[in-house]
Amino acid sequence: MQGLDSDQFYELIKGKFAVFCCHKISKIFLSSEHCYARLLKYIMPKNYNEKFTITAICDDEERKSLLPSSSVDITFLDAQHIPGSIMILFEFHGGFKLLYTGDYRLSKDDWIACDPLKDPLTSSGFKRLDALYFDSTFCRKGAETMPTLKQSCSLCVKMVKEWLEKNSNNKVLIWCGRFGHELLLKAIWDELHIKCHVTVMKYRIYSKIDFLADCITPVAQGARVHACTTKPNIAEEIFYMNNQSVVTKRKNSINFKQKMSTCWQCRPDHSSVRVIKPSAIWFLKRNEKNALGYENNRFCRLLYSGHSSLAETEDAFSLLRPVRAYPNTMDKRSKNFAEKLIKYFRPYWYDSSRMSFKLSMDTDSTITELITLSDS
Repeated sequence: MQGLDSDQFYELIKGKFAVFCCHKISKIFLSSEHCYARLLKYIMPKNYNEKFTITAICDDEERKSLLPSSSVDITFLDAQHIPGSIMILFEFHGGFKLLYTGDYRLSKDDWIACDPLKDPLTSSGFKRLDALYFDSTFCRKGAETMPTLKQSCSLCVKMVKEWLEKNSNNKVLIWCGRFGHELLLKAIWDELHIKCHVTVMKYRIYSKIDFLADCITPVAQGARVHACTTKPNIAEEIFYMNNQSVVTKRKNSINFKQKMSTCWQCRPDHSSVRVIKPSAIWFLKRNEKNALGYENNRFCRLLYSGHSSLAETEDAFSLLRPVRAYPNTMDKRSKNFAEKLIKYFRPYWYDSSRMSFKLSMDTDSTITELITLSDS
């Protein structure tokens, strides 16, 4: 949501015959923060798979000439990145079609089930896409395959269950970022019928989202599973990750990038608290095949990704067969990253012949005590 709170964006919205379209869950997120309050009256919330039409009002003839047509049908598709995240299908009235994925995590089956992209009159069964702007976050060596969201959620539930069953006083802390871990909370509720304690700020948001409302509680007392990590203020005690453990930040020590604070009911340095850290980069740097998790008694890592793997991106291309495709993320560590990706995926383009090309990306290969797909 970077830039939405800027004066420049606000002036653009209020000074035109304009509305701000987003998914209805995204509006809930925006409504929770004061810095977005002035935008709320301009927001037009939409559901997934709901087609609506926008007509451009443009006084600049040169800019207007760049549009395929003055009107476009738009459909928001579920990106499965975080609640409310969308892919945007543009269908210009002149015939030009464009799909912008943003951040997404879709499997081959998810694409096949996406009705707004279907066209039974084409050989592929999908609408012809003249342009595809795709999430290239994990189009790299080491991220060829990753566990599905369902597999990651299943291992998380297993880690929680086995720890809580060891001792009635044991607790679990999901060491997570601000958003993006919601499916884990739902899986814990669905499988174990345990509510996760979250911060009051998150509770105000999640309690308004139908599939999350039953999964969470704002009450820390008595909760055995917590997802209440937050960026600390000056008065709060701070914890940080040190190798494969979580320790208290020492007084007058340096600032740590991963510092967090939690409620007093789930101190991560307490022997009864197991910490589960969902992440993807930690595993991908080590390039271990079939990794799903890492377990070290009280400290666990879970391979959990809201971005598609390279293989999943290839599946998307093999189904959609776009006329042109462009990555919407860059990798500063790799020279000519965009050009390499375009060359890699060109065989999947409409009317292209198959060819082979390998990405070049250096990675580490050191990892121990892994939980693999065959173990779960």
